[in-house]
Amino acid sequence: MTDVMETLKEQAIAIKEIASNVSEASLGIQEVTENVNKSSEASSEISQEIDQVNQATNKLSLMSSQINNRAEHLLNLAEKLHGLVEKFKV
Repeated sequence: MTDVMETLKEQAIAIKEIASNVSEASLGIQEVTENVNKSSEASSEISQEIDQVNQATNKLSLMSSQINNRAEHLLNLAEKLHGLVEKFKV
């Protein structure tokens, strides 16, 4: 009977250790899950910021193209004006 009681005590201790290990593993899994969630949020924020940079780059490209077109137009006007001025030179 003493052997059975001793075996039951040892099993109870082992079960407590297993439960403790499972609890620690569970806490570790929760921590990993929290870290994954934080990483996911950070990735989402980075993605949004990249989209904003892309939008700004597209606007800048469009504006640069408009400036280039206007500069060409001014060059054409300057050439026409120069031609007109040459006609009036005596």
